[in-house]
Amino acid sequence: MLVELEKIEKAKEKVGAARTAELTAELLKLEKFDARNFKACCPFHNEDTPSFVLNQKTMKWHCFGCSKNVDLLDVYMHCGMTYMEAVQELFKEAKMEFSFGELGIKTRHEYRYPKVDDCGSKDTIYAYLRQRGFSDKTVDYVGITQDSRGNIVFNYYDTNDVLCMCKYRPSHKIDKSKGESKNWCQPDADTMPLLFNMNKVNASSTLLITEGELDCLAAIESGFTNAVSVPFGSQNFQWIEHNWEWLEQFNSIIICSDNDEPGVKMRKEIVPRLGSWRTRYVEIPHTYHDPNTDRDVIIKDLNEVLYYIGREAVISLISNASDPGVPSIINIS
Repeated sequence: MLVELEKIEKAKEKVGAARTAELTAELLKLEKFDARNFKACCPFHNEDTPSFVLNQKTMKWHCFGCSKNVDLLDVYMHCGMTYMEAVQELFKEAKMEFSFGELGIKTRHEYRYPKVDDCGSKDTIYAYLRQRGFSDKTVDYVGITQDSRGNIVFNYYDTNDVLCMCKYRPSHKIDKSKGESKNWCQPDADTMPLLFNMNKVNASSTLLITEGELDCLAAIESGFTNAVSVPFGSQNFQWIEHNWEWLEQFNSIIICSDNDEPGVKMRKEIVPRLGSWRTRYVEIPHTYHDPNTDRDVIIKDLNEVLYYIGREAVISLISNASDPGVPSIINIS
């Protein structure tokens, strides 16, 4: 289920700046909130002087300190809602009627939907993912669970918030000599080329598409929450056609694949298919000089950027994504 962006923008206008500011202050517990001038201290980084300001034309908050941009839907999602739940809450606040009849409904009758795989604890996967640079908060935000054997379960939801695929990964370093698999899907359940975390993405903001789930987590951990991951590796592109209507909503898309040969091929395949006019790509550095060891460390993906260099480096790479240019156009300069 998709909701036209025009209707969402109309709902934001009906809610109005004053109510938007009031709700944001309440939900994000804004400090030094100025209800008259619609500004406060940014809740996404530490500051003493308010630089988090609501633009009354776009109905988006912008932080002049950390450059964070959020609207009321982002605020709702930050508090735990999915995108469609946030839209539903927005329409309720705007007193606009809209049918959300498909929300939570399994619409594919012959599809073998997976069962929720959750042992009730996340201790093992928390410990492993902390070593990869991820906080427990980020793990919870994307809805990752742990199975009875301590494996990581990446839960793929569609735009109706229905669980459609469970993908697994060991919560330890893989030993290929013992025949261990890097990832697999739930047995006796069908698979669907959805994008991981797509049900928690704001369609009116820039979309980041990564090569793997951990790269998606790296972006979210660093503060860029409008991120998804492809489902079946760098050389499977079924997700483009399957999610085409959803992808068409975005005016701006950033591709972040690994910096190896398959990753470069993935980028070259995706950019023209999604439209070079709206697509940019992240260039992952190949090495990083570690001042603690005085050695160069090989970097492959966004998760390793987070691990070795830090959150600011991840955001900087995304913010400075490269323009692929328009095919057949010559740069006169």
